[in-house]
Amino acid sequence: MTELETSIEFLPPHRKSYEHIFNIGMIFNCFKVCAMKNITIWVLGLSLCSFNAAYAMRCGNHLVKPGDYKDDVLARCGEPDFVETHTKIVGRTLHFSGRTIDLQQYEEIQVDEWVYNLGRLRLRQYLRFENGRLKEVKSLGRGY
Repeated sequence: MTELETSIEFLPPHRKSYEHIFNIGMIFNCFKVCAMKNITIWVLGLSLCSFNAAYAMRCGNHLVKPGDYKDDVLARCGEPDFVETHTKIVGRTLHFSGRTIDLQQYEEIQVDEWVYNLGRLRLRQYLRFENGRLKEVKSLGRGY
């Protein structure tokens, strides 16, 4: 008599089959798979929430995010503590297949860089505008 058969002898009469052993294993396996799926969904959801918050700045009750206009940011957040303006020339060369003509396009972009110092308890915020539209928001070190 094998070990499994002897352990079944001690079970109540209604449970003397091998089926309950395999069903319990399948149930535990299902719980593991379901739990892993739920954990994966939660982790992805939380990472997406933090992704949006990292590229925006809160000014009072308003949220400033890439794509906003410079005038809107100024109205929501007030005057920045530091402003630097310069122009950047961006270009590219277009090659037409089968032809010897190269078309070069150059564009002059106005770049504004602002820094907001929001106090000792918050991080300073760097904002970069290109042609009047907010392109980048990032946190700097602690404010003063």
